[in-house]
Amino acid sequence: MDLLLGMLVMMCFPVYLAVQVLALIRWPWRISLVPLLLMGAALVSTVAGFAQGSNLAPIFLILGAPVSLAWLGVAYLIRR
Repeated sequence: MDLLLGMLVMMCFPVYLAVQVLALIRWPWRISLVPLLLMGAALVSTVAGFAQGSNLAPIFLILGAPVSLAWLGVAYLIRR
């Protein structure tokens, strides 16, 4: 069960990227740009962590993706 939950959380990042691109193309709402702020900060933190040789560098990307994906899901439901 833990392995399944971990894989589900890690798969949120590639899914988030695809959904974010589709959201920006299909409905260029300003509300759909909000997750980019969170993920942009997470990306900067990840790059800085990788530059310092940290093995926990992508943790903010991994944990921020489900939150951003949920935000886009709620925005989609509100728009609908």
